Amino acid sequence: MNLYKKKYFDYLDLDIVGYEEVMILQKKLHKKRCDEIIQDTILVLQHPNILTLGKNANNSGILADQSKLRDLEVEIHQTDRGGQVTYHGPGQLVIYFIVNIKKLNYGPVDFVRKIEDVMICLLAEYGIKSHRVKKEIGVWLGGNEGQRLSNNLRKIGAIGLKVSSGVSMHGLSLNICPDLSYYDLIIPCGIENMKSTSLSKEKKTDIDMNEVIEKILNLIEKHIYR
Repeated sequence: MNLYKKKYFDYLDLDIVGYEEVMILQKKLHKKRCDEIIQDTILVLQHPNILTLGKNANNSGILADQSKLRDLEVEIHQTDRGGQVTYHGPGQLVIYFIVNIKKLNYGPVDFVRKIEDVMICLLAEYGIKSHRVKKEIGVWLGGNEGQRLSNNLRKIGAIGLKVSSGVSMHGLSLNICPDLSYYDLIIPCGIENMKSTSLSKEKKTDIDMNEVIEKILNLIEKHIYR
């Protein structure tokens, strides 16, 4: 676990780490941030193959039976973030924000929009045009900005947050080069027949995860803190 400092926040590069371990760490950091012991801290990581259920989710969003999940060594975790069921795994960049959004004069919705901006701008640096979808959260490819859900859309970035005492937890997941077949195990984000994609699939080439991390941290500074 390595701690690094940017101008406006610290960040921890955790590599691949289990969900329960990160939840314990998030809660500790959240309390310290609320008590002004630490400054804003961002966790940069990947998870092993897991499914997480948000506050609005139940097991009906999981299409695979327990036997198949065991065979694939996929764990299920209940979580206190917003949203439905989602997949995390190697090749997917996860960033958790322990950020005092109140001090930044953001409400939860404002902060979600800023995180979407970060992902949209990151993808643009790779020549990928992405956008929001009306009445949904996250980042999509295909179609047009502000349109409603349709079969021509492909989701590449998801967001699930919890904010208490003005400080956020959880954050974004962005598909860089994961095994997309794991999305077949679930109804992602509660949206039936939703297509998922990744940066490497769209570019038809390998993507350097470390390069992505460097770019996205710079964009977080630019779009969230300035």
